[in-house]
Amino acid sequence: MTSREVRTLVLGHLQRGGSPTPTDRVRATKLAQAATVAAHESRDGVVSVLDGLDVQLVPLEQVAVGPRRVPVGEPLLL
Repeated sequence: MTSREVRTLVLGHLQRGGSPTPTDRVRATKLAQAATVAAHESRDGVVSVLDGLDVQLVPLEQVAVGPRRVPVGEPLLL
């Protein structure tokens, strides 16, 4: 109800680096496809994860364990 153009913005997307790349979209599609197959096969208690370039279904008990800390000296940390 103003004379100005108004747009919405999902702040989280902006904070994470903006629009997804084609690689982001392919990875998301692969993860979603694996999750859909698991649901279709009635596989409960699993989550689709990336292992390198491969997608695997892993039991939730295996990934939902306590805090995970980044090792001291991790080369990806600046």
